[in-house]
Amino acid sequence: MTQASPPQTSTFQASIPQASPINQSTAADFHAAPQEETRFWARSRERASTKSSIIRKLAGLVVKFEGRDALVIFSTNEGPIEYYLPSDALRENGITVEQQPFEYLEGKKFTSNGRVQRFTELIPSAPADSAQIEALTLSPERAAKYDLIKKHFSKKV
Repeated sequence: MTQASPPQTSTFQASIPQASPINQSTAADFHAAPQEETRFWARSRERASTKSSIIRKLAGLVVKFEGRDALVIFSTNEGPIEYYLPSDALRENGITVEQQPFEYLEGKKFTSNGRVQRFTELIPSAPADSAQIEALTLSPERAAKYDLIKKHFSKKV
């Protein structure tokens, strides 16, 4: 009887300690994978790049931090939307002060194995030190106009 020879592969020996529960011998043979399998994994790595698309992109502004939450306003085509976001998520992304503008991105990534991963991203639009509000003193003429505007819109509410 003749034994079938193993496929043509390169071989090297590695030492395994005597106390190994896997094998009591002092050496084991390891065979390198055939070239066909190696090419398969190289193709898989080429396809591993992910494609992403943005679903929604909103401009936002931090109104105030309230403990674990932060009140923000998003600007949309339908008008402003007030929303509460976790303040930790804002701070981790560099949005740290009130009145700081930022962008909110919502998107999805298509992975190489065909799955879809949804993601959100918070990007500061301006540095934290640029978000300052200064009170302006109004001239008497502007103050009178401002009072008329407030009176006009307070009737409609």
